[in-house]
Amino acid sequence: MLLKNGYAYRLSLFTETNNKYMATIDQCKKQTEFIAGKSGYGAYLSPDNFDLLFNKAQLQYFNALYKNYYATQRISDSLSVFKSDPLPIVIPGDGVYPLDPNFKVLHIDAITHVYNGKPFPVIRVEDDKLANHLSSEYDAPDLQFPIYTKYKSSIKFNPVNLATASMVYFKSPATVKWNYTIVNQRAVYSATGSTHPEWADNDIENIINLILVDLAQNMNDQNLQNYSARKNQQGS
Repeated sequence: MLLKNGYAYRLSLFTETNNKYMATIDQCKKQTEFIAGKSGYGAYLSPDNFDLLFNKAQLQYFNALYKNYYATQRISDSLSVFKSDPLPIVIPGDGVYPLDPNFKVLHIDAITHVYNGKPFPVIRVEDDKLANHLSSEYDAPDLQFPIYTKYKSSIKFNPVNLATASMVYFKSPATVKWNYTIVNQRAVYSATGSTHPEWADNDIENIINLILVDLAQNMNDQNLQNYSARKNQQGS
């Protein structure tokens, strides 16, 4: 919600698609520039600067939601578009499963393994704790109580002969791009080649607010900081 002449109103920048309100990247840019312009920051962000700010803000927002993923239905709904179906994986004999970069795995939600016809969770163990688990008399992994450690481009399973598992993960949000052509020395939006956000409208508003916080801090803009603080207090 924005305030104008003492009245609250909301910009109708969002497009209804498949019964969900999804914003194009151009609509997000216009919304951001409108609010920033009202604060006196200026009504224009360069395409590259806006792309950088939006992608930074959406990842920050995603990680904040993920920390509280199971807390509320709203958070679960916000992240549901990024959650995969269970993915069957075949684990090589050395126990190292290479992550396909096309999956864009950001967070692993759960990994399960079937042993004697029953599913068992594969427990995540961080790398600094792995040696203790492998050498432990009581916590050493086996086929009934396996473990995994996630690295940048692979997952290491123990015991190494696990063979198969099923993984549910959250992919990274699409890297947005406000594409353009140059007309009369000005950047003019082009839908062709643009990449749009995958968030619903309420989430877009929160992401834009994070952009405004970033802008305000960089410009030491008190009006913009006050606006962003009000939005955070409203919990929008």
